[in-house]
Amino acid sequence: SCRRTTRRKHRLGYNAGGKELDPEVEKLAKATESRYPGHVVGVNFERGGLEIDIETQNAMIEVKAGRGKGLGRQVTDRLSGPANSTQKPVIGYSPQLGPHAAREINMRGGIAAGGVACDLETLLEILRPD
Repeated sequence: SCRRTTRRKHRLGYNAGGKELDPEVEKLAKATESRYPGHVVGVNFERGGLEIDIETQNAMIEVKAGRGKGLGRQVTDRLSGPANSTQKPVIGYSPQLGPHAAREINMRGGIAAGGVACDLETLLEILRPD
């Protein structure tokens, strides 16, 4: 079972500090919450010394603009340890994800999404609650 974070109480679109979210994080969080109400448990919060872009009941998602450069490292950092004590799969998402970034994410044990890997609709299907 997933432990809800206190960050869930804020409106989607803003982190706990009240700063505006990255537009891609906001878009994905809202699309997920719209499709599966209550499935998003945290947006733009910190756990274990790492910022988590989006956490759902069944996955953690790191979002990056552009072609996803550096997303592989972010995914690796969140695959284990205090940031992901329940060992949820980690998805690296970028709307224009390039083939090299997708390959790196997958090789590091994450799930590549967006761009060459899959579209937003496919990602939402992957995130569907059990």
